Amino acid sequence: MANAIKLIKKLGWPNTVTLARVVPAYFAFFTRDWETALALYLLAAAVGDIADGWLARRINRTSNAGKFLDPLVDKIINLSFLGKLTVEDALPAWVFEIALLLDIVSEAYYAAGCRKGKIQANYFGKIKTWLQVACIALLLWHPDQKEAATALLLVAILAAMSSLCLKVQIIMDPPEERALKNANRSLKTEGKP
Repeated sequence: MANAIKLIKKLGWPNTVTLARVVPAYFAFFTRDWETALALYLLAAAVGDIADGWLARRINRTSNAGKFLDPLVDKIINLSFLGKLTVEDALPAWVFEIALLLDIVSEAYYAAGCRKGKIQANYFGKIKTWLQVACIALLLWHPDQKEAATALLLVAILAAMSSLCLKVQIIMDPPEERALKNANRSLKTEGKP
């Protein structure tokens, strides 16, 4: 118990809440009762996601670790459920494989950007996450809605690709450097007749 308290103090409450979101998802993953799975999943994915961010801002404990952990936990939870639904033939395997590959590449760029202090969450990434939540909730609530869920996941993949493009652009051409280049360009053109 003392070790757990030390870990919570070191991580901080917001990051502890972020990591704790995996626990209900773990239990939901192994249950056969779809209503229980849906309730646990939504608790982990939606309520926990809102709570950890609110808590971090409320007590002024935002951190680079939290900026990295929050989307990572989102990806772990969502990909676990999408994988489970794929194994149970609720989703086509090729759609899940594309989503998985994009999230792995995206998280690598996110980690690199966080390390350099250049990347924060973007709206495309948030849209992708909430579309995945909607896809999973739809399939847990209405397992017969495979086509609609697949369409949601395909739109989520488009949002993931847009988010990844923004991450790559920020790492390759950071906003500060882009602003400096534009300022230099305008200074050069001002001197020309």
